[in-house]
Amino acid sequence: MELLPSWRIHLKWAELFGIGRDVAEIANRVVDDPSSVPLIGGSLGEIVGHDWGRRSKSKRSAMRSIQKSFMRQHYGPEGVWAVELHHLLDHIAYLCDPKRLAQERLFRRVSQLTSGMSLQDRTRIMKEVLKGIKIKADVSDIPDKDYITNRLLKEASKLEVSNEVWEFVNTHLDQILADIKRYTSASLTENGSQKIKRMGKN
Repeated sequence: MELLPSWRIHLKWAELFGIGRDVAEIANRVVDDPSSVPLIGGSLGEIVGHDWGRRSKSKRSAMRSIQKSFMRQHYGPEGVWAVELHHLLDHIAYLCDPKRLAQERLFRRVSQLTSGMSLQDRTRIMKEVLKGIKIKADVSDIPDKDYITNRLLKEASKLEVSNEVWEFVNTHLDQILADIKRYTSASLTENGSQKIKRMGKN
């Protein structure tokens, strides 16, 4: 499961940007819980769900375009900024997710060991090796700031993020990383679920 920042983190940085709390809260729902956003005759979730565009570039682009259009229509530029900022914070968390990073390292290692084999054999061996393995993650595995900045800039370009949002995130990246690192660290502790519950949607 992808580790995403709590709504509290999203609200904090939206308000620091200058976005009203009510607009930021709606943006959180539009992105993460669209079924709770009412439309005439239904809900936004009936058009696009949170995971609808996760595995398809075209669907992901369409999903975010719908989200931006909805927020622009109801809240103007402020609504668009709120959605853009939400997605960038999500992507920073994705880049910093130690479980994902540990899994990627394991995949690369297995891939190296099976180099030269047929695709069918490599796939079979990879599934057998990875089946049931518990991924050990450590918050110290988080990449350096330059790596995150470069990857984030590419994502911002794909999302057509406004200059205002990009400059804000880039300027405050150290503090944002500190917030996400604390949240990630809590998720890896023995009582992480309780901590996340307190830090999350309240």
